[in-house]
Amino acid sequence: MKKKPQAPAAWAALALGDAEREWLGSLPTELRFAAERIDILVVHGSPLADTDYIFPSITAPALLAKLGEPRP
Repeated sequence: MKKKPQAPAAWAALALGDAEREWLGSLPTELRFAAERIDILVVHGSPLADTDYIFPSITAPALLAKLGEPRP
């Protein structure tokens, strides 16, 4: 039998209370800062969409493509 894909994380929010959903909704969608002259972008998952995932196995060129950066 073929395994069904997991539901998007948004379904998990249905189990939260109003206060938890409000707090999650108030969080910034991204965090940008510099460390040792390196620009860092922190997002939950992918900056493209909440249904686009970045796995630890992603290659540097594939990550740059997701960020819209030219390939080296």
